[in-house]
Amino acid sequence: MCFLPKRGLDIAHCETARALKLCGSGKVDQLRFTVPRKSEAFQEDIYPPTFAGKPACTAEQWFDGVDMEPIKMSLDPSNGGVNIAVAASGVVASPSSMKTRSQLQKELDESAKYIAALIKAMEAAGLDIPTKDISDNTNGRG
Repeated sequence: MCFLPKRGLDIAHCETARALKLCGSGKVDQLRFTVPRKSEAFQEDIYPPTFAGKPACTAEQWFDGVDMEPIKMSLDPSNGGVNIAVAASGVVASPSSMKTRSQLQKELDESAKYIAALIKAMEAAGLDIPTKDISDNTNGRG
């Protein structure tokens, strides 16, 4: 059994949910949930704006800790399924104080440039460049 998204409902007949059920005979039955209303006009009270099926942020932004409000659309047929604009305050601040992946990558790139500059300066001064010994894991704490 599964439910269809709100975008797939029959708005004209005040359908609020539709479930699809797979029967043993290989047949799919539809279970429709409707609200009895006399008017055939769009019922705004039972169809609030719903998820538009479009991502609010890119995967890169999400990995960086950005949390945005979902993009919503109106189910009103007279509007043609227009997306509802998300306010500028739609970005929710990340609750953690951890650095994002892009911030860490920027710091790593800057450190690599600094190390390369130090190595060049040591070579120009005629100094020996120490090699990194992986087996020495004391970090200067004998």
